[in-house]
Amino acid sequence: MNSSFRVRGSFTSSNFYVNVKSNARTTDVVFGTVKNGASGAQSVTYTSGQTGVKEDTTNTDSLAAGDDYQYRITTLTGTEL
Repeated sequence: MNSSFRVRGSFTSSNFYVNVKSNARTTDVVFGTVKNGASGAQSVTYTSGQTGVKEDTTNTDSLAAGDDYQYRITTLTGTEL
């Protein structure tokens, strides 16, 4: 996991944005949010070889002071060329 951000006030996180410049994976890669150690509501999926910008414009995460917030990257079983 990546370093988390300690939330200092209440707000809603939206429009989760990811830019992948190269992708040699043969399976899907999922980028998503993590709130207090559990999967958050926002995510985007890149299929094998897919690149470019993606944004989750539908889902949001409600955050309160003291929450820990970060992102995750999940790769499915497969290879990287």
